[in-house]
Amino acid sequence: MKRILALISAVALLGICSASAQYKKTVLPARQIAEFNTNLPVDLTLVDAADQRAIVEIPSDVADWIKCEIDGNEISIYPKRGAGNKIKSLSSDNPIKVRIESSSIKCINNTGIIRMTCKNRRLNRFELNNSGIITWKDVQVEFGYLEINNSGVCNLEANRITADDIEINNSGRFLCAVNIFCCDCWEHNNSGVNDIKSAVKANSVECNSSGREDLRLNVTCKELEVNATGIGSMTFSGTADDIDISSTGLTRISTSAVNTK
Repeated sequence: MKRILALISAVALLGICSASAQYKKTVLPARQIAEFNTNLPVDLTLVDAADQRAIVEIPSDVADWIKCEIDGNEISIYPKRGAGNKIKSLSSDNPIKVRIESSSIKCINNTGIIRMTCKNRRLNRFELNNSGIITWKDVQVEFGYLEINNSGVCNLEANRITADDIEINNSGRFLCAVNIFCCDCWEHNNSGVNDIKSAVKANSVECNSSGREDLRLNVTCKELEVNATGIGSMTFSGTADDIDISSTGLTRISTSAVNTK
């Protein structure tokens, strides 16, 4: 029995060593990390830390062809010149793993494929610029100001997002399922394709659309302003002190379930 247990332990240890050997780990310390840039498949985790650094784990078979560097307060991960097919094994199922430990991260620029989670307590300002594919799933996050600029595919899911102001600009495909946004001002500008099912608690809610809409928004606000020149449907429910609707397109707009003063 002891021999069997010893063999099992040895096999388990070998498995752990083999798993860890599949990645090349790099730790990049920095005085400040404010921006992250990539055009590759990345699993990205953001966390608070007083001593700022980035921990990067690259699959060993492509590690020699990946450039990972800090320039000022920016971290960038890109293929090296001539990488080509040598990094074709990278995918959303086999990504680079990045953990950014920083309380001052302000901007993510993505032209690749990112799965992101944000475990920071609060970020004063956060800007997400996506022209690739990004899936952002969180339980609860808080910002001073949140700006999302999407021209690719963005999938946002969360239980609660709190901020002073929130601005979402979409010219790609934007999918949003947030149980509740809490902010002073919530603004959404769409010239692409939307699929939004959320609730917003704010002083003002503004929706401007010249694209295709599939929007179902429960609002608790003082002012609800809607400007639509596109197509699709926008359905609002909840409460609003004032409603201002302007529609010159083919968008079906319903506010019959919104209680007003």
